[in-house]
Amino acid sequence: MSHESVKYFDSINIENKDDFDIPDIYYGLYQNIIAISLAYLVVGVVVVEVVFIYPGLGQLMVDSVSNRDIPVVQACAMIFAGTYILLNLTADIVSICTNPRLLHPK
Repeated sequence: MSHESVKYFDSINIENKDDFDIPDIYYGLYQNIIAISLAYLVVGVVVVEVVFIYPGLGQLMVDSVSNRDIPVVQACAMIFAGTYILLNLTADIVSICTNPRLLHPK
């Protein structure tokens, strides 16, 4: 064992240091990374649709901004925000289901 792990075991008072497994701090992090990447992909569709002149929700939002059509801009913003929130909520639920330690924090 390295010097740092001995200090770790001594600080938490573990009796049998050989049988103890240090928990993986990245457990459940991958779901959040995937959800945030998907959220940026969905919200970034505005740029792609404007650059490549592809019709869609992003192009509709840009056209509505230029025409000062506020209700359509608000509806598009709500759709993008709702998608972002749902993806992050899904990632949090999946993280809790795959890591039961998150269900009952200390």
